[in-house]
Amino acid sequence: MGGSFKATPQADQQFSESVNSKNDLGLGAISANESHAIYSEHGKLPPELIGDPLAIKAIQFVKDNPIQTVVEYKNLSKFYGFERTFNLIYGTQISLLDMLSKTPDKVFNQAELMTFYYLHQGLANNPKYLIEDFFNFPVKFGLLNAFGPPDSRSFQITYLGQDFLSYIKSNYQLIWNTRAF
Repeated sequence: MGGSFKATPQADQQFSESVNSKNDLGLGAISANESHAIYSEHGKLPPELIGDPLAIKAIQFVKDNPIQTVVEYKNLSKFYGFERTFNLIYGTQISLLDMLSKTPDKVFNQAELMTFYYLHQGLANNPKYLIEDFFNFPVKFGLLNAFGPPDSRSFQITYLGQDFLSYIKSNYQLIWNTRAF
């Protein structure tokens, strides 16, 4: 992602204090007058931003770079979703995604993918975990597309599913494929 910033509110710091050093946003220092102009332009700041000189710069950065800000926000949101998914997904579902990613244009019928469900059943020893639940999880999180009626569905990995695999492989290089069940 692009530049980053750390917002740390300091209640006892005066708002009028100017920033004299370059910050993580890559923006130059702004004077107290510029800070007040930006502050006035954006109205009242919430308490957690008052006294934080980087908050003013962040507001200015967003104003000056709206497209980049939206791109960064979308990436951050996507990566948060990937983290959430990685905390919930079973290892056999990751293995399923990995196999599907090798031929991303191919649509597989459910019968071709039952090996992954049976492996999950053997590892988890939970006969109450239904086939539908096993396949619905990656569909619900946008990692797979499902086609057809529930009794004869087919599946294909999505671009998001491929991105998810790429994300966990690069951020969890040693453990991405060692999840339980």
